[in-house]
Amino acid sequence: RGVAAARAVQAAPHGARLRHVGVVLCRQRPGNAGGVVFMTLEDETGLVSVVVRRRTFARYTALVRTAPLLEVAGRIERRGGAVHLVAERLARPRLPRPPTPRSRDFR
Repeated sequence: RGVAAARAVQAAPHGARLRHVGVVLCRQRPGNAGGVVFMTLEDETGLVSVVVRRRTFARYTALVRTAPLLEVAGRIERRGGAVHLVAERLARPRLPRPPTPRSRDFR
């Protein structure tokens, strides 16, 4: 609910605030980036580049380092044709619980 697909993230205007959920494909924390972490998330419609600034990283370190699936809330930044989602909040997405299969007891 209220989660933008990758396609919608790419089309969103500069400064728009939104949420995206995706599988974490890669994480990069270059030594010359001043503590910024760059991540690529993927959903069924495409890829999203996520920028996690130092202060946000400090708050969500465990999630940024280990979560295979992330919900990112933030704002869109457009520069030179590139589109980034600048993270403000991160969370493990709440997924619906799969239905419990009926027992099939054979005699």
